[in-house]
Amino acid sequence: MLQKCSQLLKRSILILVVVSAGFALTNCNQSIEDTSIKTIQLADLNEKQSIDATQMVKHIQLIPLEFNEDCAIESLDQIDLYRDTIFILSNDQLFLFNKKGKFISKFASVGKGPGEYLSAFNFSIDRKAKQICIYDYMQDKIQVYDIKGKFIKKIPIGKSWQTIDNGNGNYVSYPLNILGNQPHSIVVVNTQGDTLKTFNNFLKFKLTGNPFLIHHVGALYKKKNQIAFHQYLSDTLFYVNTEKLELIPHYILKGFNTLPLRFLGDIEAFEKSSDNYSWLNRIQESANYLYLTFKNEGSRKNILYSKQDDKLLLVPKLDSTITTNNLTPYFWPDQITENDQVINGWTAVSFLEKFKRIKAEEANVNFLKEHGIENFSALYQSIQKNDNPIIQITTLN
Repeated sequence: MLQKCSQLLKRSILILVVVSAGFALTNCNQSIEDTSIKTIQLADLNEKQSIDATQMVKHIQLIPLEFNEDCAIESLDQIDLYRDTIFILSNDQLFLFNKKGKFISKFASVGKGPGEYLSAFNFSIDRKAKQICIYDYMQDKIQVYDIKGKFIKKIPIGKSWQTIDNGNGNYVSYPLNILGNQPHSIVVVNTQGDTLKTFNNFLKFKLTGNPFLIHHVGALYKKKNQIAFHQYLSDTLFYVNTEKLELIPHYILKGFNTLPLRFLGDIEAFEKSSDNYSWLNRIQESANYLYLTFKNEGSRKNILYSKQDDKLLLVPKLDSTITTNNLTPYFWPDQITENDQVINGWTAVSFLEKFKRIKAEEANVNFLKEHGIENFSALYQSIQKNDNPIIQITTLN
């Protein structure tokens, strides 16, 4: 699936992500509006309650991406969907495919010339302005292009783990905290790079050993017209008021994070003892669910929180193959679109491995046919191990 961690290691970047065993981000000049804050307790998880995933699925698309020397996808670092175009960030380049998997183009140009970027760390799509914003970590800048790849401007932003447009012409940055003394948890800048707002980072620490990389994606994400923010291992999920530039706490997550802060900045201590603890690795959100990726004593758990039922559900582990009896991991998201569609990316090898029983069982084939895949057996047989990834777009009820 997404492989940003391996790409970062390849580039020899040491990133120490600021984490917390439970804290609320505030700012001395920040006013917090009255809001309904929902507390989610891990203790409420009923591990015996199963999920009828077949009832959640409305429509499925499986899209093999075209493969040629101009569009060889080495890794799936980030995926997004804008109208009928699939955007794939892979190894510092942004590739565009249509929804039939046909290669369209590489987005903009990699290089040192005017309007070119040196590295694409992550990107966001400003759907209101119809612009693509690429964070260039080699230049500490956001490179902004129109939807066709024409360069518009560059904006200084500083070293960031993630940047995202806020839909109002400004940009939100989640700064790196390599040494433990980063003063800000979030920085908001305008189109000239002027700082409009900062939010204090109260979690600071001293290095006691070697800094280390903890894989973290999706600290900032869009939910309709809002931006959500969850700092790695924080207990609080915020919504960002992009007009008043405020952080509004929305969910408090209890019992997910037990990793002691003394392990930060000391890779030896972390590797020796981290399997005894837990932490919340990522939050994703749709209209009806929170998708919680959870590290628990050396293993990964996927937990679904149903907003309507106010329930936590443990998602079954993905076995070596996928069947209609074990569908939920089948659409655990790499990305959730603005229309609440779930996007997954499968490498050709993992697709062939995980889906091999689908084509062999009539009930599975019929299920896919009823939900948009007319001839799965032919599609499966057309995939070769060295092909480009297969993109899955799932619409949920």
